[in-house]
Amino acid sequence: MGYLHKFLDFDAAQSWIDTNSLRTVDPAQISESLRESPVRPEAATGAFLFLEKSHRLIIDADIIPPIVAAKGLQRVLNTPEFTDEFGEATVTVEQSSTLLAELLELPQIFQITIKIIRPNSEDGDDLSDIVEEQLAHDGAREIELELKSFRGKSLKLDEKIKALSELARTNGSVFVNGKDSDGSARRESTAKTPAQHSEQYDSSDPQSHFEAIRSVARRFILKAKDIVS
Repeated sequence: MGYLHKFLDFDAAQSWIDTNSLRTVDPAQISESLRESPVRPEAATGAFLFLEKSHRLIIDADIIPPIVAAKGLQRVLNTPEFTDEFGEATVTVEQSSTLLAELLELPQIFQITIKIIRPNSEDGDDLSDIVEEQLAHDGAREIELELKSFRGKSLKLDEKIKALSELARTNGSVFVNGKDSDGSARRESTAKTPAQHSEQYDSSDPQSHFEAIRSVARRFILKAKDIVS
């Protein structure tokens, strides 16, 4: 466990501006100690918990949005000190299981696109292991499966497609084009809806924050076991 810090970064060598006069200030007039200082204004701090076996990071989404955290983490993991030893890393945001279930249960589905980025987990199920081994064997980073129905017909999704969709929810994304029960068009991707769980805590007490993160992690682990079984 630890803390993620969100801060404002800037290039101190660029032009500066006097916020009172709104005039540009020559960088030479800015003190060297300020221009070279590693100090940055902090925007937010949030607790996190890393699940080592499943390679999942649980954060407080109200403080640091999941997509922002994922992009920042991916930049860190793809710096030379990491890529030279471990190769390129891809960070994905786990998506809502509720939304996926809703999309797969649409009465009419004309298209489904399942994108799976190579899983990298130590406690994956058989399907996850099969996909990971296949992509590794082929030297592939990801796989995309797209099904389209005949005109005026609906797809009939079997358990294999639903299982692949569940894997894509945690390691990629699923896009569905179909219609609701009232006939309204529905074109939606799981990529824009992160998986979230609500937990109350005392914002003035760091220990309370950590306990809330732990509680969410326990719920996530139990839910993952239910999905696998």
